[in-house]
Amino acid sequence: FFSSRRRHTRLQGDWSSDVCSSDLKAVEIKTNFATAYINWGFGLAAEKRFAEAVVKYDQALAINGNNTTALLNSGVALRESGKMEEAIRRFSRVVELRPDWPPGRFNLGKARLSLKQFDPAKVQFEALIALAPKSAEARINLGLALEGAGDRASARQRFEEALQLDPQSAEAKAALER
Repeated sequence: FFSSRRRHTRLQGDWSSDVCSSDLKAVEIKTNFATAYINWGFGLAAEKRFAEAVVKYDQALAINGNNTTALLNSGVALRESGKMEEAIRRFSRVVELRPDWPPGRFNLGKARLSLKQFDPAKVQFEALIALAPKSAEARINLGLALEGAGDRASARQRFEEALQLDPQSAEAKAALER
């Protein structure tokens, strides 16, 4: 016979190891499910089925609300669906969670630019250039934000910088010819 105290200790020990093992498996399964939903959403978005893609990304976000890949991809799908304000909310969350991740800055800047929110777009592209100094695309978009805000001289400078980084950039060339 085990004493009741000993039996409790043994059961508690068994229970703790079972729970830890089960918890780890549950986390692993949930992570895999989140990834599966993201991949499913990506496939739907590739077929331009953006509303359905957002549903799958949201299912991944229900598992992990801070999954930056799901947030970013859902923002892109929302943007493509014309739901720009919601896309901006998702991109803003990505930047909040991962301020040093260029895709978040780029997509938030592009969304702001499309709504003619030139100053907020400028902030994102300036931050993006600090993160990716060799990005001609970041300089072109900063130039577009500056141009939209009425600062043509600074915009021109950014387009010239973009052309130095990518001499074949049709967009930088066209911007300089305007």
